[in-house]
Amino acid sequence: ALAFSPDSTTLASGGSEGELNLWAIPLGTHLAALQGHGHPVQAISWDVPGLRLASSADDGSVHVWDAVTRTSALAIEGHGALAAFVRFSPDGTLLASGGADYVTRVWDLGTGGQTPHAELRGHDGMVWAGEFDAAGARLVTASDDGSVRVWSAATGEALVNLHEHHGPVGGVACGPGGREVLSASSDTTACVC
Repeated sequence: ALAFSPDSTTLASGGSEGELNLWAIPLGTHLAALQGHGHPVQAISWDVPGLRLASSADDGSVHVWDAVTRTSALAIEGHGALAAFVRFSPDGTLLASGGADYVTRVWDLGTGGQTPHAELRGHDGMVWAGEFDAAGARLVTASDDGSVRVWSAATGEALVNLHEHHGPVGGVACGPGGREVLSASSDTTACVC
């Protein structure tokens, strides 16, 4: 897993050793090794100001890290199996994670983040990706079941269920205006809805 900080001065990398490494860009100088995952890191996400990053791993664990002090700020054991994605809301108050348990969880970081703010259930396969819209009001998720779902980030209510693909959907994005959903599938199609 790889993710650049919002200002592109730091690269976070995670791999099979379960460690998150921070690198100074452009020189590639190693800044820190963040340890907390006992299993391979699957995904990394930075918050918008670049002060925190989140990571998820094969064992279902999710960590939030302080990028300034380079220490663990929060460890969440929310998924019973691989957590394939993590994503901060644009304002940094929510964190979404999803994976092999077919559930996306939304964590309220303002209340400590240990109990899910919402559990988004409805996919019939692994949840590979998730993305908040620009306002942070909606969360879009993509699954092995070929569907893309749009949820209310505040309530967890399912708003839209899209079945435009004939294979697993591994990527989603929200259009800049928040009205479009883009998805990509292993069936070799990309859709704009």
